[in-house]
Amino acid sequence: MSEKKLYIFFTVLFFLINGLSVSQNRKTRVDKSDKTNTVKSFKKISDTNLLYHYDPQNRRDPFYDLLRGLKAAKKKVQKGVKPFYINEIQLTGIIGFKGTYSAMVVTPEGEAYSLKTGDKLMDGIVEKVGPDYVKFIQILKSPIMLKKTREIIKRINMDENSKE
Repeated sequence: MSEKKLYIFFTVLFFLINGLSVSQNRKTRVDKSDKTNTVKSFKKISDTNLLYHYDPQNRRDPFYDLLRGLKAAKKKVQKGVKPFYINEIQLTGIIGFKGTYSAMVVTPEGEAYSLKTGDKLMDGIVEKVGPDYVKFIQILKSPIMLKKTREIIKRINMDENSKE
């Protein structure tokens, strides 16, 4: 090869290598500036919101309430349950319309409720509402009782003047 060809070859090779290194330097400078921008933006977010994030790193969270599951199980109440027991209510009246009856009851706190056949209470269910009585089925939860349910009938005392 001639000297001119070798000179041209090495100068082209020099510019190619130099150009590649300059582009790599630009990329690293951009990467560093991106990192500083993200760190600055993170500092702004953390300073303004004052949020704290706990990272457990596969350890138990010391702030987690261990009794949370037990408390939730105790508070579990069936849907549609009236918030009183059969023995604590007082039957005050019966309302009848087209052959169906509903009972008016009062709790010891003075709250009035109406009951119809099939309503659930804390310890039982309303089996039947008649023209002058309400028949309850009380569910007994005692393990020593042989019977699991019992009937309770509450009646309205009617005066002889009100009978027709």
